Order: sequence, then structure tokens, then C-alpha cells
Amino acid sequence: MRARVWFGVLVGVVLTTAVVAALTPGFWHQVWVLQSEQRTDASARLFFTIWLTNFSLCVAPLFVGAVVHAARRAGATRGRLALVVAATALQMRNPIAIGSVGGLDPQWLASAAPWWLMELGAMAIALGAMWRAWQTTDLRRARSVLTVATMRAAGLLLIASAVELALT
Repeated sequence: MRARVWFGVLVGVVLTTAVVAALTPGFWHQVWVLQSEQRTDASARLFFTIWLTNFSLCVAPLFVGAVVHAARRAGATRGRLALVVAATALQMRNPIAIGSVGGLDPQWLASAAPWWLMELGAMAIALGAMWRAWQTTDLRRARSVLTVATMRAAGLLLIASAVELALT
């Protein structure tokens, strides 16, 4: 029963985020429309926004890892693997976006590689930790894996955000 509650919370957060994003003026233009001379203002606010956006993408699978580990420890057997696979599939949005933009502008892909490679690295850290938490039955091991992954992803994304601002 607890896994269902946590899954409901996760779905609620994702749906709320989607609704807010959809209702924000200019959101889709900002996300999907490329501008030839796109520049940033290199402000602390933009730095934090970039970091928070990317960190939230990494926290999602870490949260899922904690939920599926708790479900496994509680004896729940159904739906755990599906949740892990769904979280992994949803994380493919970032590489697909980078690949799409890079396919349209290979020069951008090469010049932006210093930051997007770090972002994908942080995502890989989070996904790996989620899968490892799903596989283990030891609470201390799962907690350690998820905590270390959170810190590594957060640190790597701090560097990536600074590099992204410096290059744009």
C-alpha cells in the first residue's frame, strides 16, 4: 500500500509540474523554438535556474529508487520494475533533446559538449543509483548509494551550470 501512495505522490508532482509549465506564458516557445543568436545574461538567478532544472531531472530517479527500495523491503512485488523502467525511459528526454538540437546544428553540439556531457553524466549517476537501490535489499546500502549519487550529481551539475553560462 505504501508504494501506491508514493507512486501517487510522484504522479501528482509530475502532473502538477506539467500543468504549470503548460500554463506559463512562453514556456513552449522557450523550450522548443531555437533562436540563432540565443544569449544568456550570466546572472546568479539563471545559474541557479539551470542547476535546479537539471538537478530536478536527476532527483526524480533517485526518488523512484528510494520508493522501489522501500516497496521491496515491505514485500511489494508488483509494479516496482515497471516504475524503474518508466523512470529510465522518461530520463531519455534530455539526450533526445540534445541529439535533436545537435542534429540541427552540429557546430552547437560540439561547442556545447563541455556542459551537456556533464549533465548527461549526472543523469547517468542518478539512473545507476536508482537501479542499484532497486536491486538491493539492504537499507544501509540503498541509503548510501542514493545519498552519494545525490551529492555527486549535485556537484557535477554545479560545474555544468557554470560552464554552460560561460559558453553561452
